Amino acid sequence: MKRIAFLVNFFPQKYATYVTYQILNALNAGYDVRIFPQIYKKLEDASQPELIKRYGLMEKIVKPAPHFSNKIQYPMWMLETLKNGHSSARPYFIKALNPFLFGNYAIKLFMFRKVAQFYGNLNFDIFHCHFGPNGVIAAGLKEIGLLHGKIITTFHGIDAHCNYKHLKKHYHSRPRTWSRLLFKHSDLFTTNTPYLLKQVVELGADPNKIELMPMGVDSTYFVPPASPHKKKKIQLLSVGKLIKLKGHHLGIQAVHKLIRNGYELEYIIIGEGVERGELQKLIEKLNITHHVKMVGNQTQSEIKKCMQASDIFLMTSVFDDTMRRETQGVVTAEAQACGLPVVAFRSGGVPYTIEEGKTGFLAEEKSVTEFTNHLKKLCTDEKLRKNMGYNARKFIENNFCLTKLAQKQLSLYERVLLK
Repeated sequence: MKRIAFLVNFFPQKYATYVTYQILNALNAGYDVRIFPQIYKKLEDASQPELIKRYGLMEKIVKPAPHFSNKIQYPMWMLETLKNGHSSARPYFIKALNPFLFGNYAIKLFMFRKVAQFYGNLNFDIFHCHFGPNGVIAAGLKEIGLLHGKIITTFHGIDAHCNYKHLKKHYHSRPRTWSRLLFKHSDLFTTNTPYLLKQVVELGADPNKIELMPMGVDSTYFVPPASPHKKKKIQLLSVGKLIKLKGHHLGIQAVHKLIRNGYELEYIIIGEGVERGELQKLIEKLNITHHVKMVGNQTQSEIKKCMQASDIFLMTSVFDDTMRRETQGVVTAEAQACGLPVVAFRSGGVPYTIEEGKTGFLAEEKSVTEFTNHLKKLCTDEKLRKNMGYNARKFIENNFCLTKLAQKQLSLYERVLLK
């Protein structure tokens, strides 16, 4: 039986449900799976607790080395680990502390802690790393001779934003330190859109080692409502972290314009984040508190219900202060799977998730006027909304369906193993 190790940031997690789907896909295909998170969470922290429980994923987690809030405890733990560890592991622990090889990955003990997590769990055929920094760690462990399997690194966007300060902060080291390891040892890279693929090439990846692999959605779970909903007000919906990248302030401004023109609307924003206070101030300043509701984080089930009760999905993501953009946006596919037409900005990889003019409309980036005009078309034409919603569902079934993308994922595994 082939074995796959998934290196992830958190597990279980509120976001990145597509990571869970890929783990389950490998499991259902007969692979022996283990999950190596940077941070271990509890089942109640998951957005899909029933799914994780049903497949026993909590039992497949290899917990990370302990994290100490008191820095003085680290040297004591390290000495204890070296003293009690198997003698054959000691050379790897010592190599993991080499700052000339690993930079801050050594200084901040990332590599040392990963040796502690992996030692005794080494015999894997594939190491599938979600997000670039986990790819760097796997590559580093391969550099010192601890790991010997194939490495697949899946980029998601924040890990490929070509901004020097951003990259240095996100990877905890200078680009030349981590990129040399990552691009030397990774056997395959996957990106969700051509937009992200271009960014990964700019970082230094060989384009011949990159495959497009959109993050899919469960189109048997995200489905249109069983019966049409009848409401006096048109319901608009956005889902995403309350950060500048998500552009929620632009959606609020567009809704304000519509309300000022006499449209009866309700706008629901699902998500939580550092921008909540500023967004609430904007809502109050525009005097639309009765029309715009921020409801915080919701479970996947609650998000689905809200999508099924809505009429139009607003994908408001744009570039932020560092010029980072959305590279795909899985939530747009989830909304379309529920039969919602989408209005979005022509930003980053978002245009690849919509069939313009058929499943939704695209406005020029940060153009609230154009965005509002597209919303007006959909708000005033129920037939157009229904036609676009129907097209949206078909578009997702043909391009972002989990079962179809699952086959591509497995074929990539087999191809890497044959190299």
